[in-house]
Amino acid sequence: MLTTFAVAFIFGSVVGTMARTQHWFAPEPSAPPAFPWATHELDPPTIKSALQWIGLQKALLERGYTTNEINDLYDIQSAEWQRLADQRKDQAIQQDFLPPIDIDLTKILGAGNEHDGNDGFSPYSQEVPYFIREQNQQPKGP
Repeated sequence: MLTTFAVAFIFGSVVGTMARTQHWFAPEPSAPPAFPWATHELDPPTIKSALQWIGLQKALLERGYTTNEINDLYDIQSAEWQRLADQRKDQAIQQDFLPPIDIDLTKILGAGNEHDGNDGFSPYSQEVPYFIREQNQQPKGP
């Protein structure tokens, strides 16, 4: 009886070791979900936004959303990225074609007042136009 137990124990140890190392009874590994931008033209503009999309995709899949629904959301986001890229391009083109404007801010902001105590340039005069300052300085009441 002891011999039978020893043979069965050794046989079970060898078969168990092979089963673990060869993954005989392990579930089939599921492939990670594809990145949402794998089927789109526009990749995320930054690494941060790509990582945010990976996290968002995982959270949405765990909540039961389908891959098609996630792709629809990504379409909306990529349209916003494209619109922002187009706006930046338009701004760059405008800056190339429009000459810089030289404006003497001291005349516009009312600097040079001898009572401002700041070498002729008052921080108050930078923030508030002259006509508003004059209206605020008028006495109120009868």
